[in-house]
Amino acid sequence: MAYLFRSVFRFLIPHKKWLALFFLALLFELSFEYFTSLCIKYLIDDAIAPRNLTVFFALLLALLIGGILNLIVGVGGDYAMSKLNETILIGLRSEVYEQTQRLSARFYSRYRIGDIVARFTIDIPAVEHALMRTFSSGILSALSIVVGSLLLFTLEWKLALIACVGIALMFVPQRLLRRRAQRYNEDYIGVVETFSNRMDEEIKAFKLIRGFQLQDAMKDRFRKMMQTWFALGLKKNFINSNLERLPIMVLSVLNAIVLGVGGYFTFQGGMTVGDLIAFYSVFDTLAIAVITLIEVVPDINEGEVSMRRVNEVLDIRPDLEEREAAAQAPSYEREITFDRVTFGYSDAAPVIRDLSAAIPVGRYVALVGPSGSGKSTVLQLLMRFYDPQSGSIRMDGVDLRSMPLSSLLQQTGVVFQEPYLFQATIRDNLLAVHPGASEEELVAAARAADVHDAILRLADGYDTMIENDGANLSVSLRNRIAVARAMLRRHELMLLDEVAAALDPESEVELNHTLAKFGSGRTVIAVSHRLRTVAHADRIYFIQQGAVVESGTHDQLLERKGAYARLWAKQQGFRVTQEGKVIVEAERLKQMAFFSDMNEEQLDEIAGLLATEQVAGGQHIFRQGEPGHKFYIIVRGKVEVSRRNEAGETVRIAVLQDGDHFGEIALLNEVPRTADITALADSTFLTLTRVQLLPLLDRYEDIKVKLYRSLSERLSGE
Repeated sequence: MAYLFRSVFRFLIPHKKWLALFFLALLFELSFEYFTSLCIKYLIDDAIAPRNLTVFFALLLALLIGGILNLIVGVGGDYAMSKLNETILIGLRSEVYEQTQRLSARFYSRYRIGDIVARFTIDIPAVEHALMRTFSSGILSALSIVVGSLLLFTLEWKLALIACVGIALMFVPQRLLRRRAQRYNEDYIGVVETFSNRMDEEIKAFKLIRGFQLQDAMKDRFRKMMQTWFALGLKKNFINSNLERLPIMVLSVLNAIVLGVGGYFTFQGGMTVGDLIAFYSVFDTLAIAVITLIEVVPDINEGEVSMRRVNEVLDIRPDLEEREAAAQAPSYEREITFDRVTFGYSDAAPVIRDLSAAIPVGRYVALVGPSGSGKSTVLQLLMRFYDPQSGSIRMDGVDLRSMPLSSLLQQTGVVFQEPYLFQATIRDNLLAVHPGASEEELVAAARAADVHDAILRLADGYDTMIENDGANLSVSLRNRIAVARAMLRRHELMLLDEVAAALDPESEVELNHTLAKFGSGRTVIAVSHRLRTVAHADRIYFIQQGAVVESGTHDQLLERKGAYARLWAKQQGFRVTQEGKVIVEAERLKQMAFFSDMNEEQLDEIAGLLATEQVAGGQHIFRQGEPGHKFYIIVRGKVEVSRRNEAGETVRIAVLQDGDHFGEIALLNEVPRTADITALADSTFLTLTRVQLLPLLDRYEDIKVKLYRSLSERLSGE
């Protein structure tokens, strides 16, 4: 109880008057309870036994007036108790919520959604129940035990001594079982939290579970979770029941002892009948208070466990501290500089290594490179989701860490790769970043993003409700609404994180045209793995393994024939028809080592054999150990390559994107697949099977020999 009240006392300090009213009502109720018990002595000894009607009616009148006053004061006390309880809960909820807003991305990588939501839906309600029980019963019972014990000693000290020893024994089960009860409560809440996380995971992975018929595996996991939940629930409820039942057993024996010894004292003339009945009445009130307090203890135990979990979050110190003398972020007038920045998400190898770059005001700057190179991490550092471990990021010479975060972000707009839309209308989503915008400004932003007409074609226009993160809208429309939302706020600095990654080619071209218009006169930093989308940038930084390896304009980088030029060549040579079929140029096929010895005519034949395939994000393309028979070229999309190690754990090997290829060993023979390949996003492939290729190779024996030699060398290299 002490820990619980220490944790919430700060919320009670500003409400001293309500606290005083609550305790006043509590003391009045306590006084009336024992006044009623003592009245029995005088009713019997001074009124009923001597047949004194004056005393009899005086005592009845006193009890009647006391009862009415107790009712009135009790109502006021209940109101004060409710107000204090809700004040504490609102304060706790607000503190936890504000803490989640202050903490950086590291917090959200440590705590899952279910962990955070459980603080609001499980822990704070448990604290609420514990406080309500404590306010309504616990405090009154504790005071009643003290006052009742004193009264018992006043009435008959020898019998009171026996009663108090017995009452002390009623608390023994609490001492013996309390720690175990707390442990079971902690484990039980942990299981509920894990269940919430898994349900969140399964709901989000609905398509994957349905597509690969994983329902049986999920049901099996659910059954095991229910078995664990049942076992812990049984232990928790059983021990809590014992915490209440064992003291009642002690009380049953104690009742008989008190009546027996009290009756003996009465027979011997040491007590009057009124004394005995009054003593037992006080003892009964005291015993009820003890039982009530013992019944409250399990609730207090649960409340303390939950309070510790709430404090666990509240005690986390934000790792992005605001400096006390932080200067207001300067108006962005010259440039942003990255000076030898190094950063890692953990103590393992850093994601960004000694990176330096300059971004002049009013320019369109692109950060490009292969997947996992650290491009998006640079944007997260710029928005101060994290701070560099070494080096600095400066805006017009001022370190970002020395300026208020809110001041920095007021100048910054961002469109993420997967734009989040709230469960609200399109209008509300747009106005979320600029609540004071007029209807004219809202429409102007939507027109600038080329989304106004598309919105008007919806049944409810701007009042269309967005459902389930935008599931009722097309990917292109979701992206354009996100761009319009960013435009509405009119930022000086715009950050674009792979905004066209999920779009089809036609939508991508349209969106790029929109962004080019929007970026005019602003500073734009765009991250993209698809080079065509940023080829018009004023400056391009090619990032590889966390460091800038090349920089310049598109033409300059092509002339250098380095990493950028190689990635550009890999992504070119594909054309998508209106029917969705992909056409590949012979010259693009020739870039692959195993096709490099073929002439244009032969490559054209292979290009004609290639089939277009679409795979939804989250689907497995093939699994490790399955027989291989097909070769894949990624036209658009992203896939993960992973393998299972000796311990049975799945380990990511690589992430492949536009222009990459995999599975070419299947063109040699049907050897087992050496890895799992999973689509991380909706992807388009060109595919070729061994059965399709062999007839062509049989006509060109020399090419067949060279192809087999090339693939055999690759196979032996693996």
